[in-house]
Amino acid sequence: MAIDMDKEVRTTESALAERGLSHVTVTKRGKALTLLIDHDDADVRMTHVSGRTWRLDVHHHTGKWEQTPFTGDIDELIDAALSLGRLDDY
Repeated sequence: MAIDMDKEVRTTESALAERGLSHVTVTKRGKALTLLIDHDDADVRMTHVSGRTWRLDVHHHTGKWEQTPFTGDIDELIDAALSLGRLDDY
């Protein structure tokens, strides 16, 4: 069954709002959701793996994405990104 990425965007936006992260917006591309700080600074993305499982990737200063060891549902990955300081409002 194909994943409904529009629904996943809404789920992610809701999870961000619950955490008071109004400065973070969500865009989709393929099976990835990119979390943008203040609408333009891509810092983390969540890539759909299967079922409810996603993988957290971080944007490196070289411009490339690096995989992290974090996998889980959207809520778990938002919490992981927060613990890494990747969703801070500068």
